[in-house]
Amino acid sequence: MDLTEKSIVVMPVAHRPEFAALALECLGHTHFDVPILVFVDDVEEKLKDDFFTVFANHAPSNASLEYREPHVPVSSGCWNITQSIKDGREEGADYVFLVEEDVMVRPNFFEYHWEKLAGGEYLASCGRKCPVFYERYPDIYTNPGSCLTGPLVDNMIPHLHDVFYHDTGKYLNETFEVRAPGIHGLDDGLIRRIIWQMNGKAAYQDPPACSHTGFMAYENRYDFCHVDHTAKVEDRVENLRNLFLTLDKNGPKGMYMRDFDPLSDEQKANLRSGRLDR
Repeated sequence: MDLTEKSIVVMPVAHRPEFAALALECLGHTHFDVPILVFVDDVEEKLKDDFFTVFANHAPSNASLEYREPHVPVSSGCWNITQSIKDGREEGADYVFLVEEDVMVRPNFFEYHWEKLAGGEYLASCGRKCPVFYERYPDIYTNPGSCLTGPLVDNMIPHLHDVFYHDTGKYLNETFEVRAPGIHGLDDGLIRRIIWQMNGKAAYQDPPACSHTGFMAYENRYDFCHVDHTAKVEDRVENLRNLFLTLDKNGPKGMYMRDFDPLSDEQKANLRSGRLDR
């Protein structure tokens, strides 16, 4: 199945250009040239320059780069994530793939999603099981490496206004029925509630179609990651590449790594091969 013409990838990025470099490389190793829209959030000039360098050196030829203008502040990148999904739909895509900067897809990423969504049973497909919620809520939506269908995004867009962004949790609790405890009020909370409102569900990919690699508190643990934040961005990219290649299959232990998804042997092989020629 090839739905390239009906698909688009959106990659909202902000503070981790070294992660984005490896995420873009992984997309370059997939089997289809689905367009990739990289949206750099409203960040300082140094980060904009770093993302430009990363884009120039690591993005496949089917990618484009756009810088966001200043906007209402919202926690955890919620504005850029939701607006990127909206932008992908407004480009005419029926399948909007959300690949954040800390998500590394597997080579058959697109086939996994297209096959899962082909029957029309699901409103979204998730790149891997949610380690926090899966046992209790096996069809709950989770962001990493997801694919949102057109009808789902169409129902999301009307909620993307200043009232929502001003206090996302309050807005969602006042607007939607809460069907599961512990569902927070950010971008994935909005998507979950819309899926429930539409009486729909999300599918999971098993085996996973991607790995979530942006472990908790990464930015505060450069000693662990052997990363010097003042170093050139390409040095940080290679430090992160080497870190991921040396982790064992279970990942490092400890509270900061519980949300790290191991890489497959094929992903590690592609990491070793580095970026593709543009």
